Amino acid sequence: MMHIDTKPVRLAGLDILRALAIVLVLMSHYNGFVSQAPTFGVIGSIGWAGVDLFFVLSGYLIGNGLLAPAARGESLL
Repeated sequence: MMHIDTKPVRLAGLDILRALAIVLVLMSHYNGFVSQAPTFGVIGSIGWAGVDLFFVLSGYLIGNGLLAPAARGESLL
């Protein structure tokens, strides 16, 4: 019987995009709580979008890792 490698594929671009989302949130929080001024300009004011982006990407990456066995016809348990 042949052993099939089931190591999940890591998409570095999505990890980088998730890191960018974290940076957006941090800049927004810095603007609102530390400097109380538009320190980063318009980029800092759209930090709320980083939260949405982070959760969507995290859901995709986690869900993909959990459901990949089902896509291959394997049991989830």
